[in-house]
Amino acid sequence: MISMKISIAAALDPGKERERNEDALAVCNDLLNSSWSESLVCDGMEVPDYGTLAVVADGMGGENAGDLASQTAISAVKGVFTNDAVNQALSVEGGIESLMRHAVNEADRLVLSEAEKAPENIGLGTTIVICWMIWPMVYVAWCGDSRCYVFSHSKGLIQLTKDHSFVQELIDKGELTEEDALTHPEASVITRALGDQDCPSEADFTCHKCSDGDSLLLCSDGLCGYVCDSEIERLMRKNEHKVKATVDSLLGVSLDAGGFDNISIIMMTVKDDGGERSQKKSLLGKLSAFFRKLFR
Repeated sequence: MISMKISIAAALDPGKERERNEDALAVCNDLLNSSWSESLVCDGMEVPDYGTLAVVADGMGGENAGDLASQTAISAVKGVFTNDAVNQALSVEGGIESLMRHAVNEADRLVLSEAEKAPENIGLGTTIVICWMIWPMVYVAWCGDSRCYVFSHSKGLIQLTKDHSFVQELIDKGELTEEDALTHPEASVITRALGDQDCPSEADFTCHKCSDGDSLLLCSDGLCGYVCDSEIERLMRKNEHKVKATVDSLLGVSLDAGGFDNISIIMMTVKDDGGERSQKKSLLGKLSAFFRKLFR
């Protein structure tokens, strides 16, 4: 019987230049038990039937408003993914996408509500990216430029999301390369966010089928806005299947690049633990047979 195990690590760092951390993240390693955490390190847990949910939000605007926006968005997602809602989503066609879009809409509604409560909250907003892994499928909804990637040994690093940003529009028009986008003076300008009455907050949605050993990476632009995809891929390949070591390496390279922004990173890897044990048993069996034959 195949035994799929999931390992998870997360990091949240203010960076070197910001006094406050306006990023927020959360991971629920098992939606059935609503076991949410912001600093989860889970090594080799059985893949849960209800799946694992991860979310990153990158807040902005006003004194303390960025913190409020990102935390409000995270709280909204937690409130939407109840056991009843998850059960309903898994029982009807299109239910998963519908629930994830609803979570983004609810987060937007609550962030807008916070903006109306006090003058200092005017202009607050946040990006959001939500990843729901129900093995072997992964479902992603997002608004803004926080990203979700999938990494596999054979195919490398693939970006599942597409930034809602000014530089991405230039890339789409062929007026800018992805490499030049990192240093473009308007690289931080986003065209979609939660809590912004002047731009749409509608989520985009995608899904992807994973394979044994694949890793998922969620991050704010504190990582992907300063570190190129090729370097992210190099570190994920170097530390393959070692989620804590990979997250620590990605955080380190983000800080080395200047640490100009808050940094949020979540990584999840699913691996066939049963297959690994079978390989070890097979190797031990062969060695045992060899020595029995040698000393007969």
